Amino acid sequence: MFAIIGPGASRASQLKWAGSGQHTSIKMRGLAMKLSAIVIATSLLGAMVAQAQNPPSPEHLAAREATHKACATDEKSLCDGKQGREIFQCLRANDDKLSAGCKDAMAKMPRPGGPPPAK
Repeated sequence: MFAIIGPGASRASQLKWAGSGQHTSIKMRGLAMKLSAIVIATSLLGAMVAQAQNPPSPEHLAAREATHKACATDEKSLCDGKQGREIFQCLRANDDKLSAGCKDAMAKMPRPGGPPPAK
């Protein structure tokens, strides 16, 4: 069926008569959805890789153990009930109250995301 559609006809009726306009629109929407899914999947994969961390080096583990030994009294008095990373955060937050031996050991501990410790 052929019809002459004038300039005053609505867009819907133009597409209805053109026929292929709707088909192209559906194809474009499908392509946009596929591209969006690819972008989301790539972003999630990138985030997972970024969160993966290397295990601590033997030097880091030794420094951590030495710090725990040197700061045992400080940990009990200042950071009771805290564990793991929270202990080191607590000790750093209470730097002015630490014993001299603990301050020394903390100075040798690498800071997360910071420069290497002074030797």
